[in-house]
Amino acid sequence: MFLEIDTNNKISQKEKNFLEITKDNNNLYIYGEIDGFFENKNFLNKEETISILKSSLHDIDKIKKNLLNVLGKCFILLKTKEDIIYIFNSIESQGFFYASIDGKIYIGTKTIDVLKKFKKYELNDYELINYISLDFNKISTFTTIFENLFRLPSGYFLEIKKKNQIKSHHFYDLNNFCNDKRSLKKLDSEFKFFLEESIKFKYKKNKNLKLYSHLSCGIDSTIVTIACKKLGYDVTALHHTKHEWISNMTKILSKKIGIKSEFIFGDYNFSINKWWDEYRSNDDIELKKDLGMLPFANIFMTDFYKKKNFISFGGAALGQNYQIHTGFKPEFGMNTLVRFAQNLKRGFFHRFLSTKAFIYLLNFPIIIKLLELIFNMRGRLPKNQLDYLAFLSVSATTPFLPSFDLKIFHSNKDLFKGYIDYFTKLYMKNYLDEKDFISLFKNKKTIDNSRVQKYARLICFTRGVFNNKYQDQKITNKIEQPGFFPPFSNFLLGLNIGFREVFFPKALHFRYFKNELKWDYHKDFLPTTYTYKNVFFHTLMFPIRFFKKKINKTSSNKEKKLPEVITKSDDFRKKYSNLLNINNSKFIPSIKNKDLKKYFTKCYLDIVNDREKSFYRIVQIINLEFFFRELHKDKI
Repeated sequence: MFLEIDTNNKISQKEKNFLEITKDNNNLYIYGEIDGFFENKNFLNKEETISILKSSLHDIDKIKKNLLNVLGKCFILLKTKEDIIYIFNSIESQGFFYASIDGKIYIGTKTIDVLKKFKKYELNDYELINYISLDFNKISTFTTIFENLFRLPSGYFLEIKKKNQIKSHHFYDLNNFCNDKRSLKKLDSEFKFFLEESIKFKYKKNKNLKLYSHLSCGIDSTIVTIACKKLGYDVTALHHTKHEWISNMTKILSKKIGIKSEFIFGDYNFSINKWWDEYRSNDDIELKKDLGMLPFANIFMTDFYKKKNFISFGGAALGQNYQIHTGFKPEFGMNTLVRFAQNLKRGFFHRFLSTKAFIYLLNFPIIIKLLELIFNMRGRLPKNQLDYLAFLSVSATTPFLPSFDLKIFHSNKDLFKGYIDYFTKLYMKNYLDEKDFISLFKNKKTIDNSRVQKYARLICFTRGVFNNKYQDQKITNKIEQPGFFPPFSNFLLGLNIGFREVFFPKALHFRYFKNELKWDYHKDFLPTTYTYKNVFFHTLMFPIRFFKKKINKTSSNKEKKLPEVITKSDDFRKKYSNLLNINNSKFIPSIKNKDLKKYFTKCYLDIVNDREKSFYRIVQIINLEFFFRELHKDKI
């Protein structure tokens, strides 16, 4: 999709594959694929979906509500009879880029398509720092590394009025926190329905394809795999091999579930020849169009994904949906002693908590009341609303501050303060209503606490819908991450059962595991698959294992990990050496900030001289150089 909109809101488009619906002088354009619609626990077909959208053309609020239940990766443009334009992202879509340049608004799904319309572009220092600090090249922001080039994530929409007036909004329907009175039995039933019916609907249209379920041995991917099996499908556990011990766990678990397993090549512990053999079809086309793409070490770039025709389900986004609960950061409402105990629980005792016993105790109202009183989970949670939402807003960019390469900030302390202020304002402005933003950020006044909780839920949920959405368009027959599938996603987003889910956010996951597999997660799954007998003892021994690992790391010369071997291989140098020649760089000259230019120059030299150890830092530099050289060609 690529659109041009002038100051009178006249739309020009090269896109030919779209569906147009007209009613009462309102026009609706659908780009991409609509699979169906979900309403009152019924899955409707494409024709019924179009009929529903047509009937709501007169009511913007009704369209927004309907779009939460649209199934499929699509963008929907509505032009009203008053010449106001609304462009919506479905929850499953990967989002798009947009910019206002010289009296025109440009909108496209590829970064470079919009950026090449700029006569002159400038880099955003703070976004550049954020980008280079991220592992796996995640994109977690409303903007890009370029000034005045913005990104709209899934679940958001643009409102465009004449004279290029643009405003972005979200259309998630968020409820108040702690008001869900459903019993755990009822929630278990609802969870099972939404999980299994979502998978059933998607697979129904692709029964001719081989079915895989990604199994990493985490709880999220495990319950998705169990659901596929429970539905009676011939599903194969697909495992992206990273470490031998995880592979062994996958074999044990897939055998317990009763399904076949298949292993595809991953990042570590394989021969260099096999590594290059798996990635031979990688032509780097995507690297030239977008930032945030891994040129290698990405399972979606392997021959397996590019050449086979199959459908797959994964569990990654299923877990990300629960960030709407864990993001409440209860330590903001605790005294020092309780905060210490909470941090200790999170970092040390979390693994051996008995789900069965814990959930059973939380069925007693007096227990919940007592814990809420201790942890201040109701009403008084954020003592300082601005600090609370600012913390969540900055955290939403992922990574967190301790993981930054602080050398970037050493010579320029203002850069660090500017970074925090930039992302605080950016996120709060995009999440909060304007009056609340002004009240908190400018006037330093408090707002209603229920709205604070809603904003916290929105910030934490949106962290998930930002990341790694580019893969979805490249492989049309691959269906990944059912957690973003609207019915199931909306069910998780609507959970408001209070302290039970905040303190133990994946209780429903564990309960589904036990109910369907008849296997206790802590008593059976952990000891069997993780190959140790006593979970409690294993947890207590964690400090010893941790320090032992640290000592061994510094005192012994172990075999080099595959990433280091790859970057020093002849194949790597042959393919990427020209990109790492700083004299030919198109990226470095684009950086204005002296400290950042010095930092990135050192990055290039460290890679060439084998001093850079971060595999993902190397990939990000390569992606940047690929992209800027392609952009430079477009400018000629």
